[in-house]
Amino acid sequence: MKGTNDLDLDLRPWLREHTPPDWLDDEDEEDGDDEGGVGVSALALDPGGRHLALGLHGSLPRVQLISLETGEPALALPLEEDEKTFFAFHTATHVSFSPDGRRLLARTVNVDNGNTLAFQLRVFDLASGDLTHQVSPDADEIASTGIGVSSAAWHGDQILIAHLQREIERCDAEGAVLRTYAARDNGGAWYVGALAMDAAGTTLAWHDHAEVVLWRDGVACPVPLPDGWCEEHSDSAIAVTDDGVLLAIIGAGGGRLLRVDDAVEELARLPDARRVAALDAVRREALFLDEAGASLLQPAWGDVPAAVFPLPLAGVRATAVGGGRVAVTDGRRVAVRRDPRR
Repeated sequence: MKGTNDLDLDLRPWLREHTPPDWLDDEDEEDGDDEGGVGVSALALDPGGRHLALGLHGSLPRVQLISLETGEPALALPLEEDEKTFFAFHTATHVSFSPDGRRLLARTVNVDNGNTLAFQLRVFDLASGDLTHQVSPDADEIASTGIGVSSAAWHGDQILIAHLQREIERCDAEGAVLRTYAARDNGGAWYVGALAMDAAGTTLAWHDHAEVVLWRDGVACPVPLPDGWCEEHSDSAIAVTDDGVLLAIIGAGGGRLLRVDDAVEELARLPDARRVAALDAVRREALFLDEAGASLLQPAWGDVPAAVFPLPLAGVRATAVGGGRVAVTDGRRVAVRRDPRR
């Protein structure tokens, strides 16, 4: 795996090497496809521009760091002890670096026999590779589908953690709970797709199914989204700004950029969008992935013009934006380019 400034990685030989032989069919053996085996399901870019994080799915529960300078594998972060577990299949659904680039969090969905799910969270110190915090139910706790963490996000050097069907916590990087937020009268949130807090820590916002919930002054205030604007487990990103709460979301009508306060205002709509790629609260910018997974779409909003940025790969499954770069993957190959907006 070699790289230059514009990094292009063909991971198929490496992925095939880490796929159990009985998971490969004849086609996989011939072309190194990742179907049924190990592939890339999530990406993150180090804000300092040094590393790319690959969250893997399949039989290898790992986040693999790649040097952006050389394109070579760097630190490997196991998502299970000895990379073995009672789960048969793992998907890293989210990986992200802390704002200072010193830590990384990873959320995984783990499947046992196709019908048991556990949503797990792990936080790593990147200087040592040590695991500093985890939310990981053991086998005895898993009695039904949907246990663990539905969403997590960095808030400076702290972490916001939304527990599935439970409360939301603000923790330090070692997992010590600093504050708990009741998401409903009964204390529970159903499935938080995205959450964020303002820098002052006075407003917490999260997207939960067909509504956005604003936590202010100790009270959680739900703001319903119009019918059809989102679907169950819709892909979303949220940010709290001086101008209100921004939500980028995917629904039946494509992608939308919304401002949410006491009411919902549609700032932009992209009918051809199928995934949210980025939402930048500081620059007031949003990016969506198109239906073909071949371009990034920037909606017109304020002084930001509408734009289409072709991607170096087709069939893109995951994206990452940060450190002045854009990374994309089709699950087997990864391409990193300089952010075309900068």
